[in-house]
Amino acid sequence: MKEKLYRIEQPKIPRNWEAEAKKLTETQKRDLIDISENPVYLYWDKIKYKAFKDLPISHEVAWAFIINHRKKTYRTLQIQNEEHEFYRYLPLQRWEKTVLFFDKIFLNRPRDPNAQSEPWMVEAISSAMIEGAHTTRDRAMQLLHLHKTPADYGERMILNNYKMAQILENLPLDFQISLETLFDWQIQLTSQNLPNEDQGRLRTDADHIVIAPKTPDIVTFVPPTEAFLKDQLGSFIGFVNQDNLDLHPLLQAICIHYWFAYLHPFVDGNGRTARSLFYWFLMKSGYPNITSLPISPLILKSVQQYSKAFVYTEQDHQDLTYFIDFNIRLIEEALVQFKASQFLERTGDELYDERLNLRQNTIVHVLKTKQLPDVNVSYVQQKFGVSKLTAINDLKGLVSLDFVESRRVGKNVLYRLKGVAVSSFC
Repeated sequence: MKEKLYRIEQPKIPRNWEAEAKKLTETQKRDLIDISENPVYLYWDKIKYKAFKDLPISHEVAWAFIINHRKKTYRTLQIQNEEHEFYRYLPLQRWEKTVLFFDKIFLNRPRDPNAQSEPWMVEAISSAMIEGAHTTRDRAMQLLHLHKTPADYGERMILNNYKMAQILENLPLDFQISLETLFDWQIQLTSQNLPNEDQGRLRTDADHIVIAPKTPDIVTFVPPTEAFLKDQLGSFIGFVNQDNLDLHPLLQAICIHYWFAYLHPFVDGNGRTARSLFYWFLMKSGYPNITSLPISPLILKSVQQYSKAFVYTEQDHQDLTYFIDFNIRLIEEALVQFKASQFLERTGDELYDERLNLRQNTIVHVLKTKQLPDVNVSYVQQKFGVSKLTAINDLKGLVSLDFVESRRVGKNVLYRLKGVAVSSFC
C-alpha cells in the first residue's frame, strides 16, 4: 500500500483580499504582523484561531496580508528543494537578543576540557532517545561514566553518540568536511546497530525511505531522489565549510541541520549526523564551548513541534523561518537553563530539586536566602528572559508542589515561600 503524505491545511484566500486589506489601519497592520511573529512564528492553522480585536477583515484575508508581508521581507538562501525552488527566511527582530546573549556566553571563550564531559553525555543520551532509545537517564549515565558494555540497541546508540562527541572534540578547528567525513561519522553513529552494507553509503531510490512519526500509512516527509541528493551534496558540503557573511553562525548551523535532514543522505543516522554537524560548525566558528549547551534534551521534550516545524517549512513555500524559529526558541531555553545552572554553582546551593527546572530552583534559592521576600511574574520574565506564559507556568508549578504560595496585593500577585510569614521580611 502506498503511503499518504500528510498535508498542512491550506486556507481559501478570497480573490478580493487586497481590497479587503485596505480597511486595515497602519496600527492594525503592525499588530497583525506582530501577532503572526511573536512569541512564535505562526502558520495558518494557528492564525485562524486568533481573536483579532476590532479587525474589519476575515481570518483568511488576514492570512493573505501576512503572507504578502512575508514575501516582501524574505531573504533567500542557497538551499533549494527538488523543484529547484530556493528556501527563504524572515529575519525576526527578537532573534537578535538571543544571538547577542549566545555570543556573550560562548564566542571566543577558551575551551575548558574538564567542563565538557557531563554536557556531552547529556547530549548523547537525549540524541539517542530522540531516535527511539529506551532507557533512563541514570542508567545511561552509568553506562558512560563506568564504561559499561552496552546491553541493547539503545545503549549502543548512546555510546556511539558519545564517541562521536569525542571525535568532534579532537578535530582541528580548520578541518574541512568531505563526503568521506560524512560516511565516517555515519559509520560511527550506527556502529553495531546497522548492517555493514548500509553503512558508509548513500541511500538509493530503491531503499524507499520515508518519515512516518505517527502511523505507518501517513508520512510527513519523503526525501528527494537519489539523483537530486548526489547533485546537491557538493553544495551542501561547501556550505558547511564556508563562513557565510550574510548569516550569523548560529543561524547557519541551524540551516546546516535542516539542509542535511532534508537531503537525508543515509539509510539511518541522519538526525544524529545533522546534530553532529550543527555542533561541529559552531565549534569551528568560534564557539568551542558550545558543548556546554546540550540542545537535544529540549528537542526530546518537543519532538512533535520539531516535526511540525520541518513540515511547515517544506509545505509553506520553503519558508525556513519555521524551523529556524523553533530552534532559536530551544536555544533561548537552553541559555536560560545554562545561566541558572551557573548561578546555582556560584551560590553553592546543594538543595537542587530534580522535580524543578533550573529557573524554578533559582527562584527557590532567591527566596530561601532572603535576597527577595517575594517574586512576581514580571521578576521571572526579566531575570530569565522568558515569556509571560512561561513565567506564570514556572510559578504555578512551584505552588502546586508546595514550594511557594501566592497572595494578591492590589493588581499584583506575589509569590513567597510556603509557610513564611509576610511580616518576617518587613
